[in-house]
Formats: sequence, structure tokens, C-alpha cells
Amino acid sequence: MRTDRKTFRRKALLLVLALTLVLGIMPFEAGASAALPDLNDKSVYYTPDYKSGECILSSCKCMFRRAAIMRGSHEWDTITNTALRGIATNKSGLFRHSFDYTNDGITYTVSIMDLKGTEAAKINTVANMLLNHPEGIIVWGSNANSAGPHAVLVTGCTRGVLYAADSVYNTNGRNYGIRAWNDTSMKSISKCTDIWYISKINGVSQKTPQSGSAATQAGYVKPDPLVHIINVRAPQSIKKGRSFSIKGKIYSLRKMKRVRVQILRASGKTAISVTTKPNRAYYNLKKLDRRVKFRKLKRGTYTYKVKAQTSRGWETLVEQGFTIY
Repeated sequence: MRTDRKTFRRKALLLVLALTLVLGIMPFEAGASAALPDLNDKSVYYTPDYKSGECILSSCKCMFRRAAIMRGSHEWDTITNTALRGIATNKSGLFRHSFDYTNDGITYTVSIMDLKGTEAAKINTVANMLLNHPEGIIVWGSNANSAGPHAVLVTGCTRGVLYAADSVYNTNGRNYGIRAWNDTSMKSISKCTDIWYISKINGVSQKTPQSGSAATQAGYVKPDPLVHIINVRAPQSIKKGRSFSIKGKIYSLRKMKRVRVQILRASGKTAISVTTKPNRAYYNLKKLDRRVKFRKLKRGTYTYKVKAQTSRGWETLVEQGFTIY
């Protein structure tokens, strides 16, 4: 009897292991849509197809990937050095000063500009540019690191400290993602002289996210490359007295003067209205979550709206009907 039990347990264990292996290697269903990665996810910056001397190209690839993710494109990972090489470089292999690149129906225009001044002035220039270019900017210099010319994608600046993705640390099995400037292979930014950046974006993603994904939970999400929102969480039905957490990341090609969240009654009158002044090109709605108090709403039908104002006026980003029962 004990032998039979041991045999049974052994067979059961082998069956579980076999099922685990099969499930682990099964492909996703056709049409399934993986969640968009966070912009700090190291997978966004890893470059297995890197070739020697492609620091600007690799930085550009990462810049395009960030811009694609911000616009809700699930094709972000098809942007690679291999895909860009023949478009972004000339016959001599030099990176072009300007060019257009299209992926998933979105066209990105890249331009170049000089980076001048003292070290402090250059940091200030980069920090100010990042307010309007949260996808990042490429910073290059002919004597930027110990090997000579080099470039990194600068993605942020906090209290005068720059953060960047350096291709040297994101290829050949190494994957460090974004690091503080002093942890990259770069010398002082005073050695840098040029910036490449995305000067224009046209079009919207051609891929419609799978029904029920975070990008389509709201009844209406405006697919506008000027001002757009991703990872939306909007209400559908809430029990009276219960709270609800709103979510959404807003990106704009211009500074946003205001972001407003509204709850409108069926009559069209305002039940809740919360406004903030980001004065930048990015805003996370989670910052307004505590101020939008769903638990105070009475039973009835409402509309949840998210709007953003730029120099071109107000844009409605989300409009979702919901009920309090």
C-alpha cells in the first residue's frame, strides 16, 4: 500500500511539472494585448542588436519606444536598432541630423540643436526641454566619455541630477536601464555639445487594445497625439458610500496649463470638479485621486470626465458614464 502511495505521489508530481512546463511555453492567444510597460522598465532600454558606435542610434530607439508607450502603442518593442539603422543613418553610418520614422501609424520627426553654455546652463537647458519632452532627449559630445564620442538618452532631472539610459550598460547581457548621470559612462555634461529630440509627432496607434484592457476601460478615450492619456481607470458602477481610485497618465506635446476631473450629474450640473495646474507636458491623475470623493455621491447616474488645457484650449480626454447604486 505504501509503495502504491509513493508511486501515485511520484506520478502526480510528474504530471504537475509537465503541466507547468507546457503552460510555461504556450504562446499567448492571438489578439491578446500585453499591458504597456512602465517607462522605468529595463526591457524598454535593452538593445541586443547593438553594434559598435551605435550609441546615438540606441538612444534614439529608446526615445521612440518611450514616446510610443506614452501614446498607448503596443508595437513599442518592434522599434529596434535594426529597424532604425537604414532610416536614421546615412550610407557612411553617421546619424542623420533630422529624419522621419513611422511605426504603428505614428510618425516621429527628429531634429538636432546645439547645447551651449556652462555646465549649470546645460543642465538647465536639458531640464527645461524635458518638461516638453518626457519621452527624453539624446545628449551627445565628441569627447563625452573616455573613449571619445558618446551619447545617452536623458530621461529626467531631479534637483540638478540628470538620469539617463546608456547603451553601454544595456547590451551584451547587461541591462541596467536608467541610471544617474555619474553612473553612466559619460563625463560631465559640460563636454556635451548636441541634442537630438522629437520635434513633431503625427498620427495615432493603428492597433486597438483588447477590449477590457486598461486603455479601454473608459467609455471614451481621445486618441489625439497632441494631448493623450493611457492606463485609464474610470468608474462604471459603485455602491453608495464606497470610494473609487482614478488612474491615468496624461502626456502632451505642449505644456498643460490645467488638468480637470469632473463628475457631472444626469442634469449636466457639476457634482465634483477638481483642477490642478501642472505647467508641464506630463501629469499623473493619481495625484488628484484623494480629492475626487466618490463616496459622497448620492444614488443616481453620473458622467466622469477628464480634461486638459494647453495653449490650444481644452481637450476632453475621457468621458465615462457610471452609476451609484
